[in-house]
Amino acid sequence: MRINALFGVASGVLMAVSAAMTSSPFPLIMTIPFLINKKRVLIVELLVIASSFSLLRVMDRLSLFIFTERTLTYVNLYLIASTVIDKASILGFLGKRGIPLVLALDYFPYFLSVASDVAFYARARGLTSGHGLRNLFSLLPSLTLPFIVEVVRVAENLYVAYTIKLYGHGARHSVPRPSPVDLAFLAYGVLALCLSFIPRF
Repeated sequence: MRINALFGVASGVLMAVSAAMTSSPFPLIMTIPFLINKKRVLIVELLVIASSFSLLRVMDRLSLFIFTERTLTYVNLYLIASTVIDKASILGFLGKRGIPLVLALDYFPYFLSVASDVAFYARARGLTSGHGLRNLFSLLPSLTLPFIVEVVRVAENLYVAYTIKLYGHGARHSVPRPSPVDLAFLAYGVLALCLSFIPRF
């Protein structure tokens, strides 16, 4: 499922505004269905929610919990945008000015993927098992070196692709007619905004 950038961003802005203007949990709840495949992200967010709620309740500052909800909503919207938005439509709509946005949506999630692969192969080789915390710090250079090499390699490839294929091109195109999926995604953002104004009890 790929969403045209214009409608994807519009829906994301509506959900971000609903999170910023209200204290409703609906914006956060409505981002979760798009992250079903990201189980680690959901587990981390559940831990953050539980620990934040417990800590603020003990400190009698439960009114600040809304900031936890808003932060997680913004993080989820970024993850959703990097997954569902059609990157080519960004370049078609913004031209060369859209290149940083494409990199932001694609390159930073790639960091997490590379880091996950490095950690997986380190565990497979037994580098992280049976070591204390001090030994793990001594292994840090051998764990970070593959990550840095891969990131630099991808950065060089992106530079070459930009220089050869995109420089001097990337003219804007007219916005295509929205597909049913685009309209449904936009309606989802409108629904989140409407539900956010239901009084919170």
